[in-house]
Amino acid sequence: MPTVCSPTSDRRPFNFPHKRNTMKPNLKACGQAMVTAMVNALLAVALMLLVEFTISGTFQIPEPYLWAGVLIWLVIFAGQFWRQRHLCRSNQASG
Repeated sequence: MPTVCSPTSDRRPFNFPHKRNTMKPNLKACGQAMVTAMVNALLAVALMLLVEFTISGTFQIPEPYLWAGVLIWLVIFAGQFWRQRHLCRSNQASG
């Protein structure tokens, strides 16, 4: 999977300090992590609902399943955001 940050360049508008340019890769990493976490959480909740329907025969959404989906989203988001930021920083350091 390609990294979401772009290689650094020496062209900085208005000559802002280099530290200011870390916001854009962080936002890209955050967006990528949010999408990945949302897809995984929705798939997990759908699988839980499918198993619930298979076992009970009714299609109800119990509240614990929604909380489990939120927890899954949170864990995957945190992991993916950390991973994408790490990849962006290592890419900037080497490039």
